[in-house]
Amino acid sequence: MKAYTSVIKPLLIGLFLLQLSGCTGLAPVSGQVGASYSYSQLESLTADNRPVAVQQLIFKGRTAWQEGKFDAGLVALDRALRISPDDALIYYYLASIRKEQGALKLSASLAKRGLSMGYNPVLRQQLQALLASSS
Repeated sequence: MKAYTSVIKPLLIGLFLLQLSGCTGLAPVSGQVGASYSYSQLESLTADNRPVAVQQLIFKGRTAWQEGKFDAGLVALDRALRISPDDALIYYYLASIRKEQGALKLSASLAKRGLSMGYNPVLRQQLQALLASSS
């Protein structure tokens, strides 16, 4: 029974966070002309093999960022990056925050790093758009 609980609990937490994050604002993500995705949809589209702890940190970082708490968002996303250094979504969010802070060179650098790791076409398009707007 204990093994069952240890598997189900993180899964339920992750599903709860994904459901909760569906109530947030829209990201200007365009996989096709006229298509847009919420941040939670973007996170779901890129969630292959993402550890639950990283999902939670990404959610925490994005939520802080959306509330204008850039430093708290950066801290959570940096922690997520230490766990999953090849997660392109984390680089996208970090680059987006840095762009909003006016650090365009750093934003472009982070977006390039994300592009080198991201294979999801929707995320790649977002990173390319961010890179173009940061240059």
